[in-house]
Amino acid sequence: MRLFLWILIAWPLPALVAGALGWSSIWGSGSALGDYLIPIPVAGGALHVPSFVLCGLVVWNMPSRSARAAGRLRALLIGAALAGLLWLLKLDDILLALQTNSTLSGSPWQQNPLGLFVLSDALIALLFTAGASAGPWLRLELASALLVLLPAVLPLGMAFKFSRAGEPFMLGDSRQGKERGDEIVMAFTSLDVNAPDFRTRAEAWSAFQHPRLSINSDDVAILFTRNLDAARRFETSKAVMTLCLFEDGTPPQWMPGSGADECLDNHVSFSEKFARSYAARPAGEALDLKDYMARKAVCAGVATIPPSGDTGGIELSGMRICSRLPEAREKLLLKYPEAAAGLDAPP
Repeated sequence: MRLFLWILIAWPLPALVAGALGWSSIWGSGSALGDYLIPIPVAGGALHVPSFVLCGLVVWNMPSRSARAAGRLRALLIGAALAGLLWLLKLDDILLALQTNSTLSGSPWQQNPLGLFVLSDALIALLFTAGASAGPWLRLELASALLVLLPAVLPLGMAFKFSRAGEPFMLGDSRQGKERGDEIVMAFTSLDVNAPDFRTRAEAWSAFQHPRLSINSDDVAILFTRNLDAARRFETSKAVMTLCLFEDGTPPQWMPGSGADECLDNHVSFSEKFARSYAARPAGEALDLKDYMARKAVCAGVATIPPSGDTGGIELSGMRICSRLPEAREKLLLKYPEAAAGLDAPP
């Protein structure tokens, strides 16, 4: 009768709880209710089988065990419940918030089916075996203490392994600058910005943010702060150091504090040159002619995309703006034969 009640209650309960909480299935679509009830590998219920079987064996065998053995089995169930609870928490985010003195973004709980299964099975097993043997319900001994604490090692170890706490740099929010092609990025650093090797390490980390690798930006200002919340909220006043990177080969520049405006305003990017050239064209000029002539004026000597299309991962605005000019000229000659002299004139 005990085993029958165990199956009747312990198997569907996690699915009912997940369904009531609105969890999605393990594949990210649909309700978890049906998914968690199916004990086959392609469904979430497959994760329930190990804890269900192990806790079921404890429920089945505990009445025949000695008081000492029953106490240790209860300690194991308590440890399993603790592990399940920890798996339901966003431990990596909690560790990050604690180590960086920042606020925890969002809920501290997560939809972890394994944690729900282990916690549910352990608690139900404790309830089923509450009066299964005589003597102390839980003995205060080293073995029992280890059985309570050891199951928590796995979720805690996973959290420490995957938590970003301790990383020297982390990206925050980003915004477009005042000019087209300018980008401002907030970044958190746990390092001392006055350390001798800080700038070298920061430039190495910032390489993946370099505008030469992005078609969307010509110049990037990276504002470093020691406040993770400020980086996430784009609070530029909390910046302690600024690194400016330019796609045209201009050497990186460092500014104290929030120096984005200073370095970006004093540098004219290729996109800005093209925009100024376009604005300088006659107001009544046809738009396609205006675009071609503006590009022609700024593209002398600028590298273009090779015929193969392989740029080696480099994404320069000049490549985008200056490529396929000969093809554009031929189309314009057919459309505006009277403009041939202007099309062939030197920039």
